[in-house]
Amino acid sequence: MKLGIRSKLILYTFCVALFVGGGISFYSIYAGRERTLSNFEKSSRDILDLLAESIFNDVYFSNLQSLRLRLKGARINPDVAYTIVTDVDRMILADGTEENLRQGEKLVDDYRAEPREGTTWRSAVENDFVKMNGPILAPDGERRGYLHVGFKLQSTNEVLEQELRTSLWITGIGLVGGAILAFFLASSFT
Repeated sequence: MKLGIRSKLILYTFCVALFVGGGISFYSIYAGRERTLSNFEKSSRDILDLLAESIFNDVYFSNLQSLRLRLKGARINPDVAYTIVTDVDRMILADGTEENLRQGEKLVDDYRAEPREGTTWRSAVENDFVKMNGPILAPDGERRGYLHVGFKLQSTNEVLEQELRTSLWITGIGLVGGAILAFFLASSFT
């Protein structure tokens, strides 16, 4: 089958629209996803900083009742799945639940093993959670314990899915418009 000049021009114009429009669309989807996840992680770190500062006195004075209530209060945020505070030996002081059933257990999860150096928050994504941990520091920089918080990615994933659907619709509409323009442009030349 031999293509005429009109068919070749339509095909060429459509391919240009497909590659350029598709490339821009997929890059914007990727960049939007990265930006959304970065913003989620930044806001999670801000929450952790605030929570670590608010529980320092409770950890320092071993006020476990107040500590448990503060951790429970942090779970008001719908993205917070769990909160755990350990001492420097990784023994659980409070788990943020009413019963505090895990008190006295040793935290053994490999990810949650605290860094012995530095003062930064560590994070890892597992399944639909972002697990974060970091030290609870005294004003002089001495470690008094560790804070572990798991954030659900459900609401973030819903936002990403909505952005993906919107981007795909816009890309599809652009490609259909490009095909129509390619047809009319090729028709006017031939």
